[in-house]
Amino acid sequence: MPHSRLAWLVVFVFAGVLMLSNGLKKIFISSGRPDNVIVLRESSSIEMMSFITREQTDIIKTIPEIALGDDGKRMVDGEPVVMINHIRREDGLPANVMIRGVGVKSADIHKGFKLVEGRMFEAGETEIAAGVKAAKQLKGCGLGETINFSNTDWTVVGLFEANESSFESEIWGDVEQFLPA
Repeated sequence: MPHSRLAWLVVFVFAGVLMLSNGLKKIFISSGRPDNVIVLRESSSIEMMSFITREQTDIIKTIPEIALGDDGKRMVDGEPVVMINHIRREDGLPANVMIRGVGVKSADIHKGFKLVEGRMFEAGETEIAAGVKAAKQLKGCGLGETINFSNTDWTVVGLFEANESSFESEIWGDVEQFLPA
């Protein structure tokens, strides 16, 4: 009898791991695109561990294989990302949320980005746009609400969708405001 219970436990854990794996694949595959490239510094394996200077970003913009936007400029934007702890609406426990500094090209680079409520943040202001999943799950991330990070209050002025990708769990703001923060 004990072996039978152990076998069922193994099957249950294995099924759970497969479900988690399939869910993560769906989220992260929908965030990637075959026509987008993420440039990381040498020895970095993930976006958050990398650092590319503005000068290096300007060099990347000179690569002729990079697509041109409607304005005739290269489709490149430096996007600093950091992870912060914030409180979940559901139970008041802390959760990680990705904060992304975005520039003027970011909405075009991340195809599928669509503002669904409110407006886009204004450059130079302490305003942010939250992904619809972040707004639903995190306190202070709904339209008109305010969150505090890096000793600054940030007002959510817009909510966006991004083809059900992981970007919908992020908070986006003006890259120039985020860099000092």
